[in-house]
Amino acid sequence: MRERALELLADPAELDRVLRVNADRANEVADATLARVYDRVGFLSRA
Repeated sequence: MRERALELLADPAELDRVLRVNADRANEVADATLARVYDRVGFLSRA
């Protein structure tokens, strides 16, 4: 794990790419979760 962290710190462009990909994935999961919660609670969906 330490070796991979050092690789990413040595290559800022790769670090940015990895962070962007994972942030996009996290947003997809969060959007799906919020949609279920809004539906179950009875709120109108977010626009």
